[in-house]
Amino acid sequence: MSHGGIVLSACRYLDAVAAEVNVPLGLGSRHMAAANMSAVTEAVGIVVSESSVVRLFCHGQSAKSFPRFG
Repeated sequence: MSHGGIVLSACRYLDAVAAEVNVPLGLGSRHMAAANMSAVTEAVGIVVSESSVVRLFCHGQSAKSFPRFG
């Protein structure tokens, strides 16, 4: 994201290794990467699953999930 709020890049795989992350069973590498990034930075990780469920990660933990709307 730019300072003006413009998305500069999407569909990137970012990885950071953190010792203490909590990713629920059944979630994949995008969720693990978001949990790790939120654990080692001040960022909040946002992941959209293949099933359209949106999950937020904060401090390496799954903080909130929003079910598929339809």
